[in-house]
Amino acid sequence: MEKAKRIIFTVAGVLSILAIVGWAIAALCMFVLAGNMEIMQKMADDSTEGATAEFFQIYFGCLGGFFAFFAVMALINTIFSFKGKNSDSKGIMILNIVFGVLSCVEINIVGAIFGLIARNRKPKAQIEE
Repeated sequence: MEKAKRIIFTVAGVLSILAIVGWAIAALCMFVLAGNMEIMQKMADDSTEGATAEFFQIYFGCLGGFFAFFAVMALINTIFSFKGKNSDSKGIMILNIVFGVLSCVEINIVGAIFGLIARNRKPKAQIEE
């Protein structure tokens, strides 16, 4: 279990780095789109529901904010996945589960579960908090 935990956390760390890049690029694109009033006006003109350019500007700005949030969560997830690789701490494993969900990199959940199982299989004297 310990070796599987280390491998899964390494993969999760790499995937988290890729997620940071992906979410950051998506956030940047949404913020750039929200700042371009020509495109927003064209979308408003093409809208069949009568949406305004300001609506689309707020919409893309909010999307950029959500993507930026996921990028920050993936950054925190990267830190905890590399910490969890060599740790037996129950707290680090729980944080890996939480930030695995928040960052949309769910492989951390599997690594943390393996870590908790490996932790429970060790004698109490070997567990370091």
